[in-house]
Amino acid sequence: MRIRIHIRFSPKLVVRTVVLATLLSSGAAHFALSSPGVAMLDQAKRIDLLSLAVWHEARGESAEGKRLVAAAILERVRDKRWPDTVEGVLAQSSQFFGFDFTRKPEDDAAGWSECVDAAWQALTTRPSVAANHFHAVGVHPSWHDPQKVVKRVGGHVFLRL
Repeated sequence: MRIRIHIRFSPKLVVRTVVLATLLSSGAAHFALSSPGVAMLDQAKRIDLLSLAVWHEARGESAEGKRLVAAAILERVRDKRWPDTVEGVLAQSSQFFGFDFTRKPEDDAAGWSECVDAAWQALTTRPSVAANHFHAVGVHPSWHDPQKVVKRVGGHVFLRL
């Protein structure tokens, strides 16, 4: 007997069948992920982590501000100076505001869907600016270089260092 499990992560991302469970007569279950399924799960994980980062860093910002925060994280993923995964970039110490992988808002929390949308847009389109750093307006980190500011949006300053 085969069971197909359909997973939906958001209205914009409907994931095809990714898991086939083959139930054996002994009652044991074996799970196999198809290659496209693995890629979809990886994409869903990136969206979830980016959404969570945007939630923690910029949930009160405009849609553009949220997108630029997500895009800055992805710029680091593409840059050899940082880890090559979203999780790796977010897990670095002293890089993001007390990032906690376990502290997630409720799906219906105000602003959560906007954070998910910002993550999705950052993953599927290139931003107009390629920032890899950001900080809150009014904060003066030691690495801030006024020559490297690429944009100011809401309560954040975005830089390319």
